[in-house]
Amino acid sequence: MPKSVRFGNSERNSSLILQIEKYQKAKKHKHFIDALRELCDIALKFDEIKKK
Repeated sequence: MPKSVRFGNSERNSSLILQIEKYQKAKKHKHFIDALRELCDIALKFDEIKKK
């Protein structure tokens, strides 16, 4: 099922977008969504590890 995400114009969102773009460049991802997916996967795995 397709999902979409939209970031509104706020200082918090702008900061988050800049951080993701920095990660994207560092990891050499061609697309923003690839960096976002990877960061979400890492965060979810971290949460699982923390629960143990």
